[in-house]
Amino acid sequence: MKRRLLLGLMSAAAVAALLPPLPALAAREAARDAEVMAGMVRTHILPRLDALVAATAQSAERLERFAAAPSPAGLEACREAHGAVWDAWEGVQHLRPGPLMAGLRADRFSFWPERPGVVQRQIGTLLHNRDPKLLEPGALGRQSAAVQGLTVLERLLFDEGVTAADFDGDDARRYRGALAAAAGRNLAAIAAELRADWAAMEAPLAANRQTALGPDATWALNALFTAAITQVQVITDQKLLAPLGADLASAKPAVAEALRSGRSVRNIALNLQALRGLMLGENGGPGYTALLPGTPDGSNAREAIDAALADALMAVEAIPGPLPQAVADAGRRKAVERALRAVKGVRAEIVVTMAPLLDITLGFNELDGD
Repeated sequence: MKRRLLLGLMSAAAVAALLPPLPALAAREAARDAEVMAGMVRTHILPRLDALVAATAQSAERLERFAAAPSPAGLEACREAHGAVWDAWEGVQHLRPGPLMAGLRADRFSFWPERPGVVQRQIGTLLHNRDPKLLEPGALGRQSAAVQGLTVLERLLFDEGVTAADFDGDDARRYRGALAAAAGRNLAAIAAELRADWAAMEAPLAANRQTALGPDATWALNALFTAAITQVQVITDQKLLAPLGADLASAKPAVAEALRSGRSVRNIALNLQALRGLMLGENGGPGYTALLPGTPDGSNAREAIDAALADALMAVEAIPGPLPQAVADAGRRKAVERALRAVKGVRAEIVVTMAPLLDITLGFNELDGD
């Protein structure tokens, strides 16, 4: 049974059928592709992974201290650090090819969307059995993805009615804190692995050699571009449309991302900011617009993707209140619907305008499957 929504991207033939006639484009230069891809690793990818490493390390440290001596202030500090991890995670979710997919790291970091009841049942089993071996270094990372990362911490730290007292006292409560600390250490380990793997690819990509992303830098650029489209589709189909439903009666607020910590709208905004960095460049480095031709078509495409991303970000930030409440309210749903249309506009600019100018052929979505 498929865990994720089928988010099939259009095939190359389907995309081509929608495109307006464009002048013939010269093939991209391999040396330029290598320069841009290595530049994106250096100025877009590694700084964002540095933020993830720092956030997970801080969270792990706070969770360790809290487990040893639970207190209301300690719980609040853990929740704050958890939010910082979410911030950093949303900034790298689009980096799907290669390191993030290796070893199921994406699912292990955040097991979402969830199968109904699976996560709660598995966490309940862990808390009931209280196996001390699961608290040993690296042990949790060998368990089901459902109990390894942000997903388990969302429940341990933010379940309704949870207080510092739920982590203090008898063995069962103490184990809850110890399990949270183990999940924090696991996230820090995954983040460090991701950062190391991407850093190791910078030099080969600059030399146009094979990496986990493909046989050369051009292949890597194309794979990461397709992954960006996948991320936009994740936002539309999973983060917005799934909780929104076709109408008020079919709204499903409980399927929103980061439901318990109330970050659903913030997460989407951070996704869009990350995509903007990828497309337009950041930290003085290149984005995909650096590869657009120096023609009126290229200039127009650059302006169009900038405007579409700005419009989508504005629409998402205008959603009133937490997303679960907004989709379940007849008046506030309109803002969510407006955000959905705006994010779809981003996808249209990337697929219909940018892809042909970059000479990128799109295939099927990597998320199809089990």
